[in-house]
Amino acid sequence: MWHFYNAIVVMGGQEPVSLDEAVDGFCSGVHPFGPFSDHAAEYWLESRRWPEKVLFVMYEEMKSDPKREVSRIAEFMGRPLTKEGEAEELLWRCSLERLKNLEVNSTGHDVGPMPNAAFFRKGQVGDYKNYLTSQMEERIHQTVGLKLEALGLFF
Repeated sequence: MWHFYNAIVVMGGQEPVSLDEAVDGFCSGVHPFGPFSDHAAEYWLESRRWPEKVLFVMYEEMKSDPKREVSRIAEFMGRPLTKEGEAEELLWRCSLERLKNLEVNSTGHDVGPMPNAAFFRKGQVGDYKNYLTSQMEERIHQTVGLKLEALGLFF
């Protein structure tokens, strides 16, 4: 989100937000959609209460076993995958590399002046380790992670 937000503010002629400021805001619950932990917890709890109506998919699970997760999503949507190679086809069509390299996403602007390319980055689990200090990680864990762990949501 920090990368995406900075792409927006720089386009608007403002100075980018430092990572320290972003971590402070994240841990303080300053976010356009409210505190992340509240947002994630609400969806998690609703997915437990109404499993037929709310599907909770974690990015890490999608990356670790994409075929299983795309099959689970299809089943949830009432469109189970029944044909050989169907999951692989969906995964290819929705792959970050394929979508990122489509002309509309590499050169287009669908949301005002924001280039579509700003919506695509690395798609890697754990890349935060290349940016956050151990103190930042600990602060995030203490303010957000522990709340979610108490619900049985993370690690």
